[in-house]
Order: sequence, then C-alpha cells, then structure tokens
Amino acid sequence: MNRQKIKKSEISPMISKIGLVLLLCIFPLFMTHGYYNITASKYYFFVCASCCFTLFCFLMQAKRNKTNYSDAEKRTNYSFIAFLSIALIGVLFSDYKIYALTGSQGRHVGLLFYVASYLAYWFISRFRKNDENDYLFLEAAGFLVLLFAVLQKSGFDLFNLTESVPENITGVFLSTLGNANVFVSFFAVCVPISLGLFVFSNNKIVSVLSGSFSFFGFFAFFISNSDSGYLGLLAGFWLLTLFAVVYKVKLERVLLSFSMFFASAIIFGILQRINILKTDISAITEFFAFSHFTYLLFAAFAVLAIIFYKTNPVERINKALRIVFIALSIIAVLAVIIMFVYYNLINTAAPLGTFENYIRFSQSWGSERGHVWKITFDLFKKLPFHQKLFGCGMDTLLPYLKDSFSDQMDMTGFLTDNAHNEFLQYLVTTGILGLFSYLCIIVFTFKIALKSSFSRIALLGIFAYLIQSSVNICQPITTPFLFILIGIANERNS
Repeated sequence: MNRQKIKKSEISPMISKIGLVLLLCIFPLFMTHGYYNITASKYYFFVCASCCFTLFCFLMQAKRNKTNYSDAEKRTNYSFIAFLSIALIGVLFSDYKIYALTGSQGRHVGLLFYVASYLAYWFISRFRKNDENDYLFLEAAGFLVLLFAVLQKSGFDLFNLTESVPENITGVFLSTLGNANVFVSFFAVCVPISLGLFVFSNNKIVSVLSGSFSFFGFFAFFISNSDSGYLGLLAGFWLLTLFAVVYKVKLERVLLSFSMFFASAIIFGILQRINILKTDISAITEFFAFSHFTYLLFAAFAVLAIIFYKTNPVERINKALRIVFIALSIIAVLAVIIMFVYYNLINTAAPLGTFENYIRFSQSWGSERGHVWKITFDLFKKLPFHQKLFGCGMDTLLPYLKDSFSDQMDMTGFLTDNAHNEFLQYLVTTGILGLFSYLCIIVFTFKIALKSSFSRIALLGIFAYLIQSSVNICQPITTPFLFILIGIANERNS
C-alpha cells in the first residue's frame, strides 16, 4: 500500500520533468517548414506542451493533499494571475479583441500565449524539485542550435532552412531560431546559466560541461551580427560576479569565465581572418575579435584566475572586494550616463567613428528603434485613461499604430508590430497596471530565488533576458524561456 502511494506521488514530478525537458531541449530545435512559419510553429508547440503537461500534472495531483506554499511563492503566483487578469480587461477594452486574444496580427503573443506561459510556470514550479541537471538539457539544445548556425555561416545549410527566405536576407536568419536578434536572445539566456553552473556547481562533470558550452556559446554572439545579445551577456557577467563576491564562492572561476570569453573572441577572429566563418560582424564584435586589447584582457584575467586559485584570498579581502565591486559598478554606470548626456546634449558634433550609432541617439538609432520607441510612446499618450491603465490589448501594436500613425509609417516606409522594447510593449498593450504586475512577478521571483544556490543560476538567465529585452521583441521563440526560468526559480526544495 505504501509503495503504491509513493509511486503515485512520483507521477506528477516525473510528468513535470518530461515537460521541462521537452521545453528546454526539444522546443528550441522544433520546426515544421523552415523559416516560413517558424513563429507560428514555435507558438503552437509551446502552447500545446504547456497545456498538456499542466493538465497531466493536475490530474495526477488532484487526489493528493494540498501543499502549503510560502508567502513569497504566493505573491509570485498572485502577481502572475493579476497580470493575466489585467491583460484580459485590456482585451475587453481593445478595439481588436480577436487580435489581442490570439496575437494573430503580431507575433502570436496575445493573451492565449501568456496563459500558456503561466501554465508552464505553474507546472514547473509546483511539481518539480530542484535539480541542476535540468539545465544540461538547455545546454544540449544550445550546442545543437549553435552547431547548425556555425555550419550555416561556413556555407553548409544542412536542412535547406533558407530555401523560403529571399537571398538578400538569408544572413539575417540563423539555425532553428530564425531572426538573428531572436537567435542571440536565446544565447543571452542560456550562456549566463551555463556560466553559473561552471562557477557554482560542486559536480565536476557538470562544471566542465557547462564551462565547455560557455566557451563555444560565446561564438553565438560573434556570428549573429546582432549587438542586443551583448547587453544580456554583460548583465549575466555582472550578476555572476556579484553572486561570487557576495556569497564568497569560487571567484577564480568567474575570472576564468572572463578569460574564456576573450579567448573565444581571439579564436573567432582567427577563423574570420582565414575565411572559415563567412559572416558580417558588428563594430563591437570587430573590436573583440581583432583588437590587441583582447589579448591583454585574456592574459590578465587568466593570470588573476591562477592567483586567486593558488592563494584563495576571497575570505581575507571579501569586505574590500564587495566595496570595490559595488564602487566600480556605480562608476561604470555613471560614466555611461555622463557619456550619453555629453555626446547627445552638449557636444553633439563630435565625431564618434564606428560607435556613432551606439552612443548618439536619433530616430534611426538601433536599426530604427529610436523611431519605433517614439511612436509607440506617442501611441500610449494618445490612449484614453482606461487603456492607459489596462492597455490596448496584447500584441495589437500594429493595428493601433496603423490607425494613429499611418502617415508617418508611410513616409518612413517602416512598419512594425512590436515596440522593440518589452517594457514599453507591456506599457502600451497591458497598461500601467499590467507593467507593474509584470515587474512584481520579477521582483518576487528574485526574492525567492536569492535564498537558493540552485535558483540563483536561473536568475542569471532571467536577469540577462530582462536587460536584453530592453532593445528586443517579445515573441514565442525565446520569450517562453523567461517564464520557464521563473518557474524553475520558484521550484520547491523538496
């Protein structure tokens, strides 16, 4: 009798495990007709998987006693429910209710997509138990995704993925994820996670595998010709260093991680020179791949890693290390702010060379992101008060922009269905209340996850995603990983 009960109690975690593996490992690789319908095929896969595994877990769990959840876990859940409720009100207020429900006029990120995201979060957080090996499935998928991309850039399109893409833009699409911005968004999530495993895991095999994946994963940022991923990678490195300093663990591995990045950039530069990887590269990638500073930084971090490994000074200088790290972080942020203010408001004529498009804002900044942000915020200002609170309906930016700014869009020839800034997107489509509840989900998740070394690894991916999302789009290809990681970060310890 007891054996039977134990077996029943293990069914839901087992189903949840299968569902999580499917989302982490199979979902990034899933395609049906190449790039032709990649957004739709990923959307249907994610929605179906989330709904099915939630239903299976619920049915298996229905006869068990209720679990008592902590106040912090409840707050995350309530915030998510509030987010969906506000979005539903936004749909009801919307002039395009069907579009807001399905996302059919945008990127398939209507209300139904976020319901599926909640279900994915729910079945992972409620039925899974902490297991760092789960992250290895994401790394396995990441390795295959990267391998296909490298082969494409080397002239081998194994599965003829670019057949449905006009020849002049084939370089914009990569591997099984589609657009280069989406491709690098995926690696902006999984590389910080693998770095976290490399640094913090006590399992040598997991640490070595994750370190190896991180080293090769850096190539994704170089070959994508998309700079948005560097924001996520920088955020991941910053939080990784902060965790190592605050929790006094394995700082030598963090230093080695930096050295690995620069070593990867050096190798990429060599492959570019001998024309093995045929790809256009951005100014930032060009700097990392061909600058002499890269060699110096590689050597400096490698030497520091050896010194910290041999002497283990963290315990003795930990307090000073914290102060120095926090001080340097504040100085860096202030320096960036001052630089942007100086070159955009004071010395607007100073030549900036190849970094002109990065430092000096204009409507064409960031591949027309400046223009998109302006008209999106202008749309928000035009919305009536009730829609300022609850939004105009998820994923309805395109029809509303056509209604309000068709002249501008015709004049520039630029048509967009997304704000290219997820926070601005949520402000317009779910309103002030929707954006606030979305931020509450993040804040309460951080509050829970900081207590567990396992969950802190998920935070690296979450934080990296959020930072890169400030210049990127929400879509059903990589946005699901944010909510999957929120589920993992809220997993129970037992």
